[in-house]
Amino acid sequence: MTVTVRDSRSEPGAAPRAVRGLAVEDGAHIVLTMAGTRVLPAVADAALSGRDHTLADYPHTHTTPAPDVHAELGDARVATLGCWSPVHPYRSSLDGGTCAEPARAYEEDTGAAWLQPLGLAHALLETAHHALATAADPADRASVADAVTRTRLDTIAGPLDRTAGATPNIALLPLVGGQWHPEPAGPRLAVVDNTGRSEVPLTGDLIPAR
Repeated sequence: MTVTVRDSRSEPGAAPRAVRGLAVEDGAHIVLTMAGTRVLPAVADAALSGRDHTLADYPHTHTTPAPDVHAELGDARVATLGCWSPVHPYRSSLDGGTCAEPARAYEEDTGAAWLQPLGLAHALLETAHHALATAADPADRASVADAVTRTRLDTIAGPLDRTAGATPNIALLPLVGGQWHPEPAGPRLAVVDNTGRSEVPLTGDLIPAR
């Protein structure tokens, strides 16, 4: 499988252009579109028909560019929904890797703190691999799209079932409660509420905002 990457730069107009480029110029059989936020650096569009949306976002208005924004979030004790973290107990369907591994690799490579979209982007690549491997004809886009809609897969972001979502081709991702905590080593997104998702360990207490 060949993976081609184009950066949407978190710009609404750039994302459709990146998808068209992948589909038309690069001839991609599957395009994974990762929705980002203005707070977090963009996760590049990688070579799925359709669009996956991150369910977790926090309504925080600021003017600080990432990664400095993490310190701002920590100082404000911002609480948010959490979709993925290094302590989540799931493993990659590709190589059995743990959630901690891509987080650590990202930090070592960039010098910046891990980001929640890392796990989601990895899970999208797992979905692409599974669809291409199970499609009746991996060179036919309609066949690949059909394989995507039938995907039920345990991923590094947890179990994803695209056959049981609220609408067709949507996999729901259970969330935990998180809060940004300021710490000597830098701001940290702690898991403070795992109601309904007890397999994810708690890594901090909910602290009243200043």
